[in-house]
Order: sequence, then C-alpha cells, then structure tokens
Amino acid sequence: MRQIQGEIEQITVWQKEQEKELSEVKEKAEELEEVFAKEEPEMLKRISQLSDLLPHYANVRKYSKEYENQTGAMQRCIQNCQEASARYEEDMRNSFRSRRESWQRNYRKARRVRSADQ
Repeated sequence: MRQIQGEIEQITVWQKEQEKELSEVKEKAEELEEVFAKEEPEMLKRISQLSDLLPHYANVRKYSKEYENQTGAMQRCIQNCQEASARYEEDMRNSFRSRRESWQRNYRKARRVRSADQ
C-alpha cells in the first residue's frame, strides 16, 4: 500500500511538472504566434516580390549565357579578321616587292638598251 501511495505521489509530482512545462510551452507558442502574426504580412509580401522576380532572374541568366556565347563568337571573328588582315598585308608587301623588282629589272633593261643605242 505504501508503495502504491509512493508511486501515486511520484506520478502526481510528475503530472504537476508536466502541467507546468505544458503551460510554459503554451505561453511560448502564444508569443511565437503573436510574433508570426506581426511578421506574416511582411513575409508574404517578400515572398510575392521574390516570386515576381524569378522570371526576370531566369531572363538574366538566359541573356548572360547568350552574352557569353556572343562574346566568344565575336572574339573568334576578331581573331579571324586579324589573321586575314595579316595575310592580306603580307600579300600586299609581296605584291609591291614583286612589282618593284619587276620595275627595277625593266628600268635596268631600258638603261642598257639606251646605253647601247647611244
């Protein structure tokens, strides 16, 4: 009997502790509900704003990738143009050199012919 009464007392103490803890948890929950109630409209507004930005962000990523692709294509184009320009300049130098040499040969021949005629 004493053992049962001791167990009942222990259960009673435990029950009071649980009731106290439950009361504290309820108070904390109510405080958090109040805070959440105050913050909820602003949070919903921010969520809405962020949701509105998502399509724009997707476009930014898309256009950023397109910019990278176009930049690469432009760099290849510039490289090709520079190489073609260098080849053209070399061809022009060779052409002018060849013409100069040809004119020089013709001039020497003409001088020899004139010298021979005189």
